[in-house]
Amino acid sequence: MRPIKFRAWNKESYYMYDPDDNNMEMFMYLDGVIYYDGQDTDDYILMQYTGLKDKNGKEIYEGDILNIPSTGYDVKEYNHRVIWNEDTLTYEGITKSGRVYELWYDEELEIIGNIHENPELLEK
Repeated sequence: MRPIKFRAWNKESYYMYDPDDNNMEMFMYLDGVIYYDGQDTDDYILMQYTGLKDKNGKEIYEGDILNIPSTGYDVKEYNHRVIWNEDTLTYEGITKSGRVYELWYDEELEIIGNIHENPELLEK
């Protein structure tokens, strides 16, 4: 069973709270609403830990941007956005023909940023 962890992005201060940050104890998510210090707020985006790690042992969260080596088929090396659905980690990418595809977890992937702090990495 994977540990349930979250990190939080503050949209106002552009700060990422990681799971080890003492302030994470101030967050609560209930019925689709994020609460910080007992107050509901739209200032934060919560991202859940997938239970998986990249090739360097770094924990993979929703919203991470991954670099994935080419598979040699129609898929080129590219930066991808993590999508976490229940118990499945997939990531979106683009084929040489420009079509969007989804891949399953691969041990060769590497976290190179996240969509909040490094959105330019997806523009390649």
